[in-house]
Amino acid sequence: MPFKDKEKKKLWERKYRKRKFKEDKDFYRKRNLRDRFGITKEEYDKMLKEQNGRCAICDNKSNTTLAVDHDHKTGLVRGRLCMTCNKGLSLFRDDSDLLFNAANYLYYPPVTVLLGENRYGRTGRVNKKVKRKKKSK
Repeated sequence: MPFKDKEKKKLWERKYRKRKFKEDKDFYRKRNLRDRFGITKEEYDKMLKEQNGRCAICDNKSNTTLAVDHDHKTGLVRGRLCMTCNKGLSLFRDDSDLLFNAANYLYYPPVTVLLGENRYGRTGRVNKKVKRKKKSK
């Protein structure tokens, strides 16, 4: 529908989107899945059912929507992840070698190898300041 007047076009598009949303509540979700990941809403729901509504990595049941995980280089859709796992993968730049190195680091801490024994510090976050008693002279 060609429009010469930009304002009329915007008005028509706004009415169209409003009408489509009333007809189909998943209109925007379907369009987003199709445009960003190349999958249909049915395929999206099938992935959710196959994973029992759980994250493919940590197996936690998410209260929020699971993210569609995909390879940013190839566009390959891999599965559905909770936001924490999806963010974790992105922090490792989707690099399996980095993730493997991180897992090895957790299993075999370099300090244990260096010192020949395990060393244990304070539990919890280390950046919290600890109030120390002043030494008396």
